[in-house]
Amino acid sequence: SPGLSYEGYVPMIIRVYSSMCDGLLRKYGQVHSIHLCHRLYGPPVPPGDMSMYVSVSSEHRGEGFECAREIMDVLKETLPIWKW
Repeated sequence: SPGLSYEGYVPMIIRVYSSMCDGLLRKYGQVHSIHLCHRLYGPPVPPGDMSMYVSVSSEHRGEGFECAREIMDVLKETLPIWKW
């Protein structure tokens, strides 16, 4: 079926997520929590559907949006997830 399928090495994904989140929580002092979810090993993700969910809780929206933007940039460069 049309769409993208995702797979990755889960132990390394967890290490990358944890390390990145720890660093961002230190960098953005007003960010209280970060939650991430990425589709893996399921049916193909149809065009237009979400493959990743990012939630940032922050005292001020500017810092929260900046943190979320950095999350996406870092994950696209470092996350061991492959799409096909």
